[in-house]
Amino acid sequence: MKSFVGWICSGAFWGPMNKLPGLALAAGAAGLAYAVAGWLPQIKVGAVVWAIVLGVLAGNAMRPGERFSPGLKFCEKKVLEFAVVLLGAGLSLSSLGGFNAGAGMAILAAMAATLAMGPLAARAVKTAPTTGFLLGVGTAICGSAAIAAVSPFVAKDRHETALSIGIVNLAGFAAMLVLPFAARFLHLGLEGSALLLGGALPAVGHAVGAGYAAGPEIGGLAIAVKMGRVLCLVPLVLACSLWAPREAGKNSIWQVVPWFVPLFLLAVGLRSADLIPPGMRHAISISGKAALTAAMAAIGFGVDLEAVRRHGPKALALGAALLLFQVLAVGAAALLLS
Repeated sequence: MKSFVGWICSGAFWGPMNKLPGLALAAGAAGLAYAVAGWLPQIKVGAVVWAIVLGVLAGNAMRPGERFSPGLKFCEKKVLEFAVVLLGAGLSLSSLGGFNAGAGMAILAAMAATLAMGPLAARAVKTAPTTGFLLGVGTAICGSAAIAAVSPFVAKDRHETALSIGIVNLAGFAAMLVLPFAARFLHLGLEGSALLLGGALPAVGHAVGAGYAAGPEIGGLAIAVKMGRVLCLVPLVLACSLWAPREAGKNSIWQVVPWFVPLFLLAVGLRSADLIPPGMRHAISISGKAALTAAMAAIGFGVDLEAVRRHGPKALALGAALLLFQVLAVGAAALLLS
């Protein structure tokens, strides 16, 4: 009995318990984000974006106290890493089937240039290079998910991650409305339109929305192009896991590679080998998106709007410039290859 009372009074019991308020707050914000996304389907952004928005608004209005901090920090880091592993089960190498080699090389070149330009352009406008890198990653690969996947390695604070996600989604949403008309105006045809929409827009939702706005055939091919870009998240996450910790002096491979990276690669391998049953795949996908949404809400709660006011305009201009660069680069390839 004494040992039980001692355990209750010790940190071994209250350590996990003190995370519950923050976890509940993030989960509640995620649930509300799903509800808002369902209420406003005409606003083509998903629950992940709404979670960031609600987290930012609630965090700055409520100013959650210290009792919420342990759970929010756990959610933004560990739950986020868990979500990345689950989302890996939705990536298959077969998504590259039928992907034209010339188009693939053009998109890879545009992605590499966008990634390289991010930190360089950030220095030019006197913004943190890590913010430029996150904006480049989100623009080049797959929006929120890519930023969320690499942020544990490079982001200095939660504000940087949330700001980058918000900017990439805002710029991508605007481009999603414009690019289908641009593809039609330029007479890019089926392949060229799919290359532009699937190869330039940041998030999967942006590419799918713009693709099907241009036509069902274009939409289907745009998804295939976009999935090719999403798969580039695998080597990028691995590269970040190898590079970032070494900056801090960790030389052992087991110290260098975080726990979730091998599991992410394993999930991709299992999905590619078709070893995950469809029913389980669906459940994993839903769980991964829910965990990612909760993690994004937790990140949103840590955003200081005053800091956004001080540093946001430069980052917003930088994000828009990176997306415009990628659109022009992929658009030129689409014109040449169509």
